[in-house]
Amino acid sequence: MHSAGMPISHERLKTLAGAIEAGVIPRLLMAHRQDGATSPTPSAEADGGAMGYELTALDVDAYTRLILEDSAEAAAERIQEFHELGVPLESLYLDLLTPVARRLGGLWDEDLVDFTTVTTGMGRLSYIIRMLSRDTGAAFMREGRRVLLSTPPAEQHSFGLFMVSEFMRFAGWDVRSEPALSRGALIDTLRDESYVLVGFSLGSTKGLDWLKATIPAMRRASVNKDVCVMVGGPAFLTDPGLVDLVGADVMARDGREAAALAERAVSAPMRLNQ
Repeated sequence: MHSAGMPISHERLKTLAGAIEAGVIPRLLMAHRQDGATSPTPSAEADGGAMGYELTALDVDAYTRLILEDSAEAAAERIQEFHELGVPLESLYLDLLTPVARRLGGLWDEDLVDFTTVTTGMGRLSYIIRMLSRDTGAAFMREGRRVLLSTPPAEQHSFGLFMVSEFMRFAGWDVRSEPALSRGALIDTLRDESYVLVGFSLGSTKGLDWLKATIPAMRRASVNKDVCVMVGGPAFLTDPGLVDLVGADVMARDGREAAALAERAVSAPMRLNQ
């Protein structure tokens, strides 16, 4: 259930899985090739010239179950085991993680796993992808892209915030996501650290007064005077006029749009609704 208490569309997690498959993994692979990064896996040749282990459909099945049912640590250990077997990095991306992402989206779309299970699995898969990008030196996080995401303290649900956080991480953003930060904590953070964008997810109108008072105070305190304020969630989807009421710059309808609008804030630091 999302923050308005309505059923979450199957397309939302399926879209996130598709973003991993079609955007994130190919970009990491390209960065790895261009940068000449050292793979964490040995050469495809092992044991005196014999070819390294080749991943199969059974491996994909087993790793999907591992992602869904075990821990991120167990998933990382399995990647290390494939490393020791001689599986190249490229094969891990294309022959393991890509089909696993596709299956997670399909399982959710077909109602074969529940919401909590597939959301947790998507988080573990995200962890593995970030782990590989870090270990190989692939260009994942890009300079100057820092975003702070939160909700009003009264907000009880944070699934929307999770979705936006994942999309933006996949797009190369350095994301700090902390639901229900107090006004004082937000102001102190923006006074001490520079963020390109601050985003809020709002499920109902209960947090409107809080946002209306908080956003101007954040702008006054922010070390980055061009900080962009983005809002989203069912409250704003129902009434887009609330964007101006609370003093935000722009509204994102979903995680993919949030990442696209954030890129505009980087390339042209200004109020996006001007």
